Amino acid sequence: MVLVDGVISPADSTVLSGANNTRTGCIGHSEFRTNDAVSQQVRAFVAAS
Repeated sequence: MVLVDGVISPADSTVLSGANNTRTGCIGHSEFRTNDAVSQQVRAFVAAS
């Protein structure tokens, strides 16, 4: 058995009711900490709060 932490299927299973659900490019789970696009989205969200 191979366990992979890079695929969520179906993708809409991650939608959280009441949250600000956004989409990003195809990146691995661990890349959320270092991806520039994610960083920009987080900074924009915090700045608008």
